[in-house]
Amino acid sequence: MLVALHHLDRFSAVESWSGYFHATNPQGTRALDLGSPARNAHASAHTFVSSLHRSFSHRPTFFAFYVGRGDDRFRDENELLDRELDQARVPHVFQLYAGGHRQTVWTAHARAWLELALDHLLPAK
Repeated sequence: MLVALHHLDRFSAVESWSGYFHATNPQGTRALDLGSPARNAHASAHTFVSSLHRSFSHRPTFFAFYVGRGDDRFRDENELLDRELDQARVPHVFQLYAGGHRQTVWTAHARAWLELALDHLLPAK
């Protein structure tokens, strides 16, 4: 997701399956300190919320993220990002699914999620 947020001119569909809205260790259990508040902010999806309404109005972007209700690593942050986007009036799709941070959740919904993203792709330039 962060790659897309840094390069919105190149993406018309952005999805995240479980989160990873900021830099973490490989297990996703601890935020990484990138050396300064500016670098940490630059590596956080939350930093972009205030600019997304304007960005998406200039270049429509399908923006969606999904997480399992039992995902004890990323559910809270997914719900926080959903609230932030709602408050900033940024169009997006957010959905909670049964299950935790597991391959079974992603496998069960992968086809539908990919089809949804594909339905929103703009023609290549």
